[in-house]
Amino acid sequence: MTVARPLTVADAPHLARIQVRAWHHAFGDVVLPEETPTVADQTEAWTVALTADVAGFAVDVADVVRGFVAYGLARDPDARNDGLGEIYALFVDPTAQGAGIGGLLLREAVGALRFRGFDGAVLWTLEAALAREMYERHGWVQDIEAVPDHGVLGVPEVRYRLEPLA
Repeated sequence: MTVARPLTVADAPHLARIQVRAWHHAFGDVVLPEETPTVADQTEAWTVALTADVAGFAVDVADVVRGFVAYGLARDPDARNDGLGEIYALFVDPTAQGAGIGGLLLREAVGALRFRGFDGAVLWTLEAALAREMYERHGWVQDIEAVPDHGVLGVPEVRYRLEPLA
């Protein structure tokens, strides 16, 4: 049985590894590997985030982190003013994709945001992301068209919204 567990600061290097591997795997034709942040850069960023107010879950398979989700208060002013939460990141290691880990992590994050009192949430994803299909299957609706040069990779991203949190 696959279960999600809370993230800890000690997970930062694992999150960074998965995130960079997933970027290279899924977006290698959009962003050159040398243009993406390094595992060291992302480890530092995740250490800072997990030490602050970012929460999340990881899924371990055979004692190896295979996917994670991070969430918290929405960062966009309009979403924050509406009292929404945000899923900051959801990544599954390319070797574990298709096993239901992404859907499990998405459901866990939505449940945790609902438990924290949020009525809705947003998330940003690359316009070219295959994950968009998963978000839509789970009831998320695109609410902002592609924004060029958005996010860490500086490529077009779209925003999705889920209200109410189901």
